[in-house]
Amino acid sequence: MSHEDAQEIVDELDTDGDNFINFEDFKKLLMQKEGSSEEDESLKSAFEMYELEKGCGRITPKSLQRVLSRLGNSKSYDECVTMIQVYDIDGNGELDYHEFRQMMTT
Repeated sequence: MSHEDAQEIVDELDTDGDNFINFEDFKKLLMQKEGSSEEDESLKSAFEMYELEKGCGRITPKSLQRVLSRLGNSKSYDECVTMIQVYDIDGNGELDYHEFRQMMTT
């Protein structure tokens, strides 16, 4: 994707005009094609972006903190722990793909 194409997407989704895509904007992007196989692929791609190590199958507070920081939404480690706890069904302190999907579709 070119820089121009990426900027076009940011401009389209940025609801508060700060030139960043926040979590709600990002969620809207992923939900645009709800119920489609493209949605599943988009969610899988997003999940992979948040993984601590590619292919590890989990999102940790540290990996969430890293990605949010890169997206311009810095959070403390403790805030990331709290965010994960909301959807951490099995209570292991991390999100697997199923938990991530639940978070993104509710």
